[in-house]
Amino acid sequence: MSVFVLAVGNSPAVFYLHQEGVVRIGSFVNYSARQERDTELIWTFAQFRKYLQDRQGTSSATDFFRNVRTTVARVFHGLHHDRQTDGSCRDCYQLLEVTLFVSASLEPSVVTVTDHAQLRDLQMPSRILENTITLLLDRNPIDTEAAGFLERQIGSIVSTTDWKEACDNTVDVSCARSSDLRSLTETAIFRIKAQNYGFAFIGLSSSQDGREWLAKDAELVLSCLEDDYNDYGSQYSSKDSSQTLPFEKRCQYDSIFRSLLMAAKTFPAFPFQPSFHPLITTYAVNVPFNITSVDMEFIPADCATEISLASQTGTLNARRESFTVGIGENILTINVAKRSPTGAVPMRSYTFKLFRQDRDDVSTFDQKEVLADDNSTVTCSWMQTCDLKLYPNEPCGIQQEPAQFGSNTTFLCDTNQTERWILPCRSCSDESSCAWSKAVWSPDLCGPLPLKPVEVEQCLQNKKLVFIGDSTNRGIMAYMMQKFNGTLWEDEKIHSVKSYENLNGVNTSFTFAYYPQFWLPRPHRPSFSKTFHQALKAAGPLQNNSETVFVVGGLQFMSGIHVRELQKSLTKAKLEGAHVVIKTLGAGFFVPAHGVRHVSPDGLAKLVQVNQEIVAQSRQLGYQLVDTFAMTTSRYNEFSAGKCSCHFHSIIQNPPVSGNPKKTFSVRGRINALYSQSVLRQICSTNRN
Repeated sequence: MSVFVLAVGNSPAVFYLHQEGVVRIGSFVNYSARQERDTELIWTFAQFRKYLQDRQGTSSATDFFRNVRTTVARVFHGLHHDRQTDGSCRDCYQLLEVTLFVSASLEPSVVTVTDHAQLRDLQMPSRILENTITLLLDRNPIDTEAAGFLERQIGSIVSTTDWKEACDNTVDVSCARSSDLRSLTETAIFRIKAQNYGFAFIGLSSSQDGREWLAKDAELVLSCLEDDYNDYGSQYSSKDSSQTLPFEKRCQYDSIFRSLLMAAKTFPAFPFQPSFHPLITTYAVNVPFNITSVDMEFIPADCATEISLASQTGTLNARRESFTVGIGENILTINVAKRSPTGAVPMRSYTFKLFRQDRDDVSTFDQKEVLADDNSTVTCSWMQTCDLKLYPNEPCGIQQEPAQFGSNTTFLCDTNQTERWILPCRSCSDESSCAWSKAVWSPDLCGPLPLKPVEVEQCLQNKKLVFIGDSTNRGIMAYMMQKFNGTLWEDEKIHSVKSYENLNGVNTSFTFAYYPQFWLPRPHRPSFSKTFHQALKAAGPLQNNSETVFVVGGLQFMSGIHVRELQKSLTKAKLEGAHVVIKTLGAGFFVPAHGVRHVSPDGLAKLVQVNQEIVAQSRQLGYQLVDTFAMTTSRYNEFSAGKCSCHFHSIIQNPPVSGNPKKTFSVRGRINALYSQSVLRQICSTNRN
């Protein structure tokens, strides 16, 4: 361990121990071989204190650092002034580095004391040097009135017996001189100053003429002075830092550790794999299905650094923030950055991979079991969760249906029946006994079977599909392109207008136009009609028949106004005969998280009303409809990775194929697949019997 002591003056010399230091562990190699190795592990006192607290308890850590302070103070107690130096020098200073060896039994021993008076080639935390220089240059740390108060108190202390009885009767008042009073006053003021810069008083040398009482009892005098000074109420009073060494700060101001996180935590607490260490930068965290957001706290080793998300600009407003956790892998990359005039400069990145369970991961239903003719399987339905009950008059949670799964389900096709999820379970009183991957949206049980790849190819051949909407509509397009093309050739998050021509080697095209462009200032956002015409221009010549298909919708921007605006735009473009499928609203922003808006209870009620308006307007105009709002809000907590908690799909890279260096991608997400299949069935309904 290295600690730093500032000696000030020489008649007597006053010694101050800084509350920060360095711990070096030279044989630390007990971490993953895949991580970058350092031959020497360097810790701050705060990190070492936490290490001791975690393994041996708070009292053990407190006792250890108290022993360190006592051991260092013992070195300087009783030192005599060098009599070969002529005169006194109240402004002289000397910065000393004290190196200690700590045994396995946590017994500290002083090894060396190194002179750093020249302040050159220092190997110390920059905060200590900064504190030292600032303290020495600070001439007016307390006001003149307070200084006068201290001087008067010292005068009363050395001239009354009350103080001697209260503090220590060993003080020899007859030895006190005016120079002693002045020295005590200056020392008291400096000691109070020093606390503001992280230094704690540890002792004095003997006086120049060898009188021992100042060295022996001055600390008691100064302690009593501080009590009086605190009662006086000066704005500079502070708690004696010698009682709290080492610091209680959670971070420091040390350039040595500037690129490191001192700690990372999750709330609720989940174990990191491997256990957190400042030198390890990649971690895995397993999160159960029922947890949709996790609070994470990041504690930098250096208070002067900034903590930011690699995926966005700006710093975290607080070092503890809430993040949504979607099904599957969620990657959170944290940058530790230093401040500069041109902005934060990343120095080190930490990656946290949060893996959240799917519903089927916690299901007790054996997915390999044959459902047909299985008397132990019952048909259950699911319309809405009980923690997000959007329809007060409808039941929530798992409900019993009057049929065995896989048998006659024509009763579900009653148009008066509310749309809902139908799924097989062992018991309708236990949702964990259900096979959620086999859940089907009730209207799909009444329509044609899912399209086979050859049917999709025949249906979409020579068609031009135009998608207008946000990323949720883009997820539908990606699924349909994969169905038609066999795979995806890119994972492009389009936020503008783009066309994909001659897919699958035939005359079929997909065009996507992002709307609304919410990241732009409102005056600069393209209107719906302008976005519509941008899409027409990108798609090229369009026929006024079912060979032209418009799929319009998004998360929560849509309203009945947009449906009417679409009809006007189609009429103006002479495309009234085009095939139109309206995608309704979707679940999103229901989970509070960092950096995103959160839908309030009043906002939820409004979304229900707006969605009903979209459905009514679409049916009135003869447009086909896929009600994604009912499908997603009922299972809102099954979203994929993404801070909006609104995506029910993810695009992943496929394993490489030997001999083919080109990357390919696939769309994942069962809920997105089901409502995308509904869109496909709507488009292809005129082609099928």
